[in-house]
Amino acid sequence: MKLNHIYKSIACGVLLAMTATSCDLDYNPVDTYSDVTEGVNKTDEKPIFNSVQDVETSMVTLHKKFRDQQEHWYVDKLLIGDAHSDNAYAGTTGAEVVPYETNSIEGSNSVLKRDWDRFLGDIAVANRIIVGCDQLKALSESERGKYQSQAKIFRAMVMFDMVRLWGNFPVITTVGGDITEDNVEEMYPTYFPPQNTAEEAYAQIEKDLTEAVENPNTPTNDTSDKSILTKSVARAMLAKVYAEKPLRDYAKVIKYADELAADGFDLVEDFSDLWAYDTEKKDCRVRNTKEAILEAHFPPGSGNWCTWMFGRNLSNWDESFTWAKWITPSRDLIRLYEEQGDTKRYNESVVWYDCGWSNY
Repeated sequence: MKLNHIYKSIACGVLLAMTATSCDLDYNPVDTYSDVTEGVNKTDEKPIFNSVQDVETSMVTLHKKFRDQQEHWYVDKLLIGDAHSDNAYAGTTGAEVVPYETNSIEGSNSVLKRDWDRFLGDIAVANRIIVGCDQLKALSESERGKYQSQAKIFRAMVMFDMVRLWGNFPVITTVGGDITEDNVEEMYPTYFPPQNTAEEAYAQIEKDLTEAVENPNTPTNDTSDKSILTKSVARAMLAKVYAEKPLRDYAKVIKYADELAADGFDLVEDFSDLWAYDTEKKDCRVRNTKEAILEAHFPPGSGNWCTWMFGRNLSNWDESFTWAKWITPSRDLIRLYEEQGDTKRYNESVVWYDCGWSNY
């Protein structure tokens, strides 16, 4: 076992140090923090939450991740999904983005590393809520169901991205406890878990989403606020998950798509409502459209910088428009719009600017 080899190496190092310095080494000096001076809690673990307010705070943190971590929730998703296909060019000549256009991605790619680290961090936030709610006796059953279901939907969303990007990854559903000299071997796998197979990942995704749909306390579609993780979000995710090869079941795809439509979703009459900018209030024209299943809201001044990664900042026309933009619509995509005569979607999806650079 690798762990045993680590212990043996450490033991040899300690032995060498002892022979070189002193024969009377004090393993637990009283002037240094240790299990001897601080004691070891061998019974109950420290609870994750002490109050319902603590849970509420963590729920706010979870939802803010959609807004505060714009790289892996927006920029990278478009880069990986569209620049890696025929929809767009990478746009810039940066070493981190060109491989997605040329299909030469390596494991050392900084975008992949960032997404791996942040996705695992997102899962950790969800796990704290799910595990912590089980510990907190002050929660009612309805409160516990409401919080845990939303965290499970969030966790499933993250894992769905990870399994499609990497295939195998650690499917973590626990929270690591404190490590002491008595439980190192027990706790080691919780901090350095092995990778699971894609099939195991899909099984966990399916479990989380199904439980969220079936839990009577999961929030339902709120037409006035689409920023909440609801049963509808879970149904939309299940429709996508069952279309993937490991779980492919088209009958269930249709089932959850029909249930989603029954929740009140439909296409907007004016396609531009999804994208239009209101120059008077310097904000988007419409929020919470009937077509939206889940939105992240960026009110004016909230720090939405990812939009000008792709073009001009509509609230400040000349800001950050001196360098090449990411994810430039491809000639193939533009030609398809033109061949179909789809000027409405073309004009909303592709913009043309005079710029001082040329990469293509």
